[in-house]
Amino acid sequence: MKRFFLIGVMITSLLLITGCGKEEKKIVCKMNTAGSVFAEIVAKMDSNDKVSEIEIRTIYESEENAKNDFESFKLVHGDNAVIDKNVITVKNVHDANTLFGKQYSKTVGFTKEEFQTFLGNFICE
Repeated sequence: MKRFFLIGVMITSLLLITGCGKEEKKIVCKMNTAGSVFAEIVAKMDSNDKVSEIEIRTIYESEENAKNDFESFKLVHGDNAVIDKNVITVKNVHDANTLFGKQYSKTVGFTKEEFQTFLGNFICE
């Protein structure tokens, strides 16, 4: 009986360690300027700490201002543009077939430092 209990504890521990180790790493790069609209670039990192996916968030002071601009984002970015309160997010920026992808697709595989250098006036954390 002790043997089955010990095996059960070992399997449970292994599942917990494996499940917790899959936490997604992200870096958030914020524009180093002041204003009423702020831009953030969020990059998901792969297991080698290299950029794998990118999205751009435009953060407005008010939900109303975001709603007013959202249709413009939809026209340009289609289904990749989504809104949540005062934040408009453009997903799949890393895809070469998107508007931003022509520029940002070449950053896939960059380290955090390389990505921040590419962005210029952004601070990545």
